[in-house]
Amino acid sequence: MLWQTTAPKEEPLTSNVLARLPRDPYVWRALAAGLLGSAATMAFLFATQTGLLSVVSVVASLYPAFTVLLAVLALHERIGRGQGFGLVLAGLAVALVTGG
Repeated sequence: MLWQTTAPKEEPLTSNVLARLPRDPYVWRALAAGLLGSAATMAFLFATQTGLLSVVSVVASLYPAFTVLLAVLALHERIGRGQGFGLVLAGLAVALVTGG
């Protein structure tokens, strides 16, 4: 039978899958960033459909504050006086808008 001689050998599925996974850590970071970005977009769309748009838009506009907080937590950067003051004002603004 010809097909038996030309067909590739069957290998275990796990070794075949593991051999094809990327080994570069930047690929995994990019994949994680893409998945988190997609999840954030889906969460924003869900919030705008089910929540108050006035609250959702204010919280969504605070993405620079989250960037500063992530820089402090992940990169151990220091917050300057102006940044700290801005973060406090942003927090107060969210509290005022959500409080009505």
